[in-house]
Amino acid sequence: MVTEHTDDDVLINEQLDLRAAKPVRTDLELTVFRYLVQRFSTESAELLNDTVDAVCEVTGADSAGITLLDRQPDGTDILRWVATAGRITELPLQALPRTFSPCGTVLDRGEPQLFSYPGRFFTCIPDSWDIVELLLVPWRIGDSGQGILWALMQCDARKFDREDLWTLQNLVVFASAAVARSEAETAALKQAPHWLPGSPASLPTP
Repeated sequence: MVTEHTDDDVLINEQLDLRAAKPVRTDLELTVFRYLVQRFSTESAELLNDTVDAVCEVTGADSAGITLLDRQPDGTDILRWVATAGRITELPLQALPRTFSPCGTVLDRGEPQLFSYPGRFFTCIPDSWDIVELLLVPWRIGDSGQGILWALMQCDARKFDREDLWTLQNLVVFASAAVARSEAETAALKQAPHWLPGSPASLPTP
């Protein structure tokens, strides 16, 4: 367990402005955004998967994912992966504690964060994940719904820059909208009357 570092030691947010931005790939970005708009009427889970695929395609990230805050009945906060793309899809979807995790830090700070070798501080990250950089963008829906869109590099030769941040900030709109729609659909189903076929309640009124 590494204890000599703090989260500030692995945060490098200033690099997003200092690094030279990649050339803007306008045609690719427009194609991806148009595709996601067309896919907006699909199942929410499919749109989440499409969104993380788009993160990898546009930014060149090795992996990307979406994490949601899930509050348990006892008040404990769990962070659940609900969609992943890239190399990290080889791993099962994770459920991690909010405390002492990159996603928890991002939710606490309420703004995008860029981490360098986050495993030096966050012991919940196994060395086998080989994370060189981790870029996270949070969102909030109403008073309770919170999530994070993230991307990671597993190669030291490639780095995130402000253009990648811009991409995630735009794509997070699709992720948060898909989650909000899914939650609204779930709430509607819970409130709908559950009538059995053939029961008096389900028969038309003469």
